Amino acid sequence: MLYNLDLNIVEIESPKEKYNFTVIEYFLEPKKNMKLKKNIATSEEGFIFNPSTGDSFSTNPIGTEIITLLKKDKSIQEIIVAICEKYDVDQNLLEKDLDDFTAQLKDYTILE
Repeated sequence: MLYNLDLNIVEIESPKEKYNFTVIEYFLEPKKNMKLKKNIATSEEGFIFNPSTGDSFSTNPIGTEIITLLKKDKSIQEIIVAICEKYDVDQNLLEKDLDDFTAQLKDYTILE
């Protein structure tokens, strides 16, 4: 996930009344920008070729769009915003799926 949620309950007492406040703090966890290796060949149809290993892969349209955005040096947050604006997708699910997808790209030495 990109966000870490920290919930703090603060109690303040005055001579006459007691107040409870709920304070919610959001912290953006830093994520490094991911880049495709320079020698990776891609197509608009979703084919990915790694000439270093000879491996080729195919991906669905959203995967293709993510690859295109990575090639444009977009950050993970920018990719999430772009995909959420274009498709009717739950952001939390997208974040999890994007983490899984980029982990696969790393495993297959597609990303730097």
